[in-house]
Amino acid sequence: MVGIINTIKAQNMDTLYFLDYLAPSLFQGKGKFVATSKAREDVTKIVRDNCQCEYLPIIRTKQSKFYGALVLLYKTWGQLRHIPKGATVFFQYPIVNNQAFKLIAPLFKRFHSIALVHDLSSYRYHKRLVKEEIAILNSFHTVIVHSQNMKERLLKDGLKSKMVVLKVFDYLLNEKQVIHKQVNTIVFAGGLTKSIFLKELSFLPFKNIRFNVYGKGLMNGVNAKNMAYKGTFLPDDITGIEGEWGLLWEGTSIESCQGLFGEYLKLIAPHKLSLYIACGLKIIVWENSAMAPFILQNKIGVTIDRLENLEKVINNISPKKMEEMDEGVKEIACEIRKGKFLKEALSKAIRI
Repeated sequence: MVGIINTIKAQNMDTLYFLDYLAPSLFQGKGKFVATSKAREDVTKIVRDNCQCEYLPIIRTKQSKFYGALVLLYKTWGQLRHIPKGATVFFQYPIVNNQAFKLIAPLFKRFHSIALVHDLSSYRYHKRLVKEEIAILNSFHTVIVHSQNMKERLLKDGLKSKMVVLKVFDYLLNEKQVIHKQVNTIVFAGGLTKSIFLKELSFLPFKNIRFNVYGKGLMNGVNAKNMAYKGTFLPDDITGIEGEWGLLWEGTSIESCQGLFGEYLKLIAPHKLSLYIACGLKIIVWENSAMAPFILQNKIGVTIDRLENLEKVINNISPKKMEEMDEGVKEIACEIRKGKFLKEALSKAIRI
C-alpha cells in the first residue's frame, strides 16, 4: 500500500489540481444518509491524502438555475486561469451542472485533465442524451470508468479520451468497525421505492434464508416472516448491519434485472457493492451484471440468474468454497477500506 502512495506522489511532483464541485446541501447535513455523498467524500479524502494536491472546492450557489450557472462558470474560470498549462487537473463526474459545464469544457484541452465517473445519467435515465454526455466526457484527457463493460460501451458510443478501469469503488472505514454476522441472512441496502422486486422476493418459499433490508421508502405488503426492515444507517457507521450475504439486484422482477436499471447494472460498479465488501459480506450478484467477473475472479461470492434459485445456490456451496469466499472478502475488504483501488487507477491515469 505504501508503494502505491509513493508511486502517485512520485509521478505527480508538479502538483495535482483538484477542482471539486460541491452542492450546498452537503453542508446542511442533507446528504448524511446518502451513499453518493459517501462515495464523493471518500474520493476527496483519498486524493488529498495521497497526492501532492492543491484542493480547489467550487460550491454551487443556491440561487436560480440561470444565475447559479453563471456563478459556476465564473468560479471555474477563476480557478483555471491560475493553473499552469499542461498541469494535471482532477474532477469528479458528473459536475453539479453539466449544461453550464459544457460551455467551459473546451478550456480543459490545456491540461492533462482526469475525470472519475461516479454516474452516467444518460445511460441510467435518458438514452437520448448519450451523445451529449459522451461529448462532455471527450473534454477530458483521461476518464476513470467503473468496469471493462463500461469502457467498451463508451468506446463504442464514441468516447475518444483515454480510459482507466477502476474495478470497484473504495469504501473508507475505521478498522475497528464490524457488523453483526447473522448466518443465512441476506442484506439488501439502497433506495427501496425503486426496488419493487423486494415485495415478490419476500413471498418466495425459502426455508433457511431471510432478508434484512436497509434504506428509505420500504413499500407496504412485504412478507414480514421472510423480510425484516431495519431502517437507515449512516454510511460511515456499519455497526448496525446484520447478515452474511449482500444482494446486488435492481428493478421490478425476481426473474431478471429488467429495464433501465437492469441495463445500467451491466455497466457499473455499484457503490453498495463496496459497502457490502467493506462489511465483510459475501456477495450475491445478477450473472449479467458488470461486477459478476470481479466477484468470481476474486472468489468473494456467487452469481445467480433469477432470485428463485437463491437458496438452492447457497445450499450447494461446499464448506471449503464457503471458507475460500470468506477469506477472499476479508482480503478485498481490507483493500477497499484503505482506498487501494482509486490509488491504483489514479496512478495509471497520471502515468498516461
